[in-house]
Amino acid sequence: MRGLSGDLRGRALRALDKPAERGPRVDPRRFKVPPEVEGAEDLLSEARSLLSSVGIEPEGAGRSGSYYQVDETVASYYSKEPGLRVLPLGEALDELGGLVWSAVQVDKDWYTAAAALYGRAGYAIIVEPGAKIREPVQACLFQSAPGGIQAPHNVVVAGEGSEVHVITGCTAMPEVVGLHAGVTEIYVGRGARVTYTMIHAWNRDAHVRPRTGVVVREGGEFVSHYVNMTPVASLQSDPVVRLVGEGARAHLS
Repeated sequence: MRGLSGDLRGRALRALDKPAERGPRVDPRRFKVPPEVEGAEDLLSEARSLLSSVGIEPEGAGRSGSYYQVDETVASYYSKEPGLRVLPLGEALDELGGLVWSAVQVDKDWYTAAAALYGRAGYAIIVEPGAKIREPVQACLFQSAPGGIQAPHNVVVAGEGSEVHVITGCTAMPEVVGLHAGVTEIYVGRGARVTYTMIHAWNRDAHVRPRTGVVVREGGEFVSHYVNMTPVASLQSDPVVRLVGEGARAHLS
């Protein structure tokens, strides 16, 4: 990931030999980092039915903003509502500063290390303090390269008193055999509310390793739903939520 400091890079490199504590061992080094995808938007257009199956509205109807990524290539992104910014994480690193890699440790295991070292993309969703985003924000992570790894690093920041619902729809071409190892950090400000819905539809040969870390401040609320629509070769989700301050709440299902 662009902007990785020397200390973080060193920790990630050492963690490439650190399997997860539980579940089957799927070494991320077995998979190749896909090249830049030419015609990414055309590919997404051809896969409209797949995207719809994971809650993505291809035309953006009923959505306040959208982010689209194919493998490690950012296809498009936009926001339609004041108080909401949707952009690639690389464009928000200077603003986010020390938040990045604080809710999820870069050396948690070899999947987080892969996201740090191999990932070239991922989204940043930033909600300004007090903004009530009326319609969901959608983020589409689409995998198309056989034998490839998709390792996005995503960050959601909800300012004090704000509200937002994020829908992430993740899927792959039917013939893809690969690894999805995404890291998502979510920061819920004082009195803010974040609903986060992950909808996955992979295939029987896919390995899926989402890593999510959440920090909820005083009076804030985090609601998470994870939905897997199809059989996969292996799946391991390892979310961690820290409640910091009186009245902080979290609900995960």
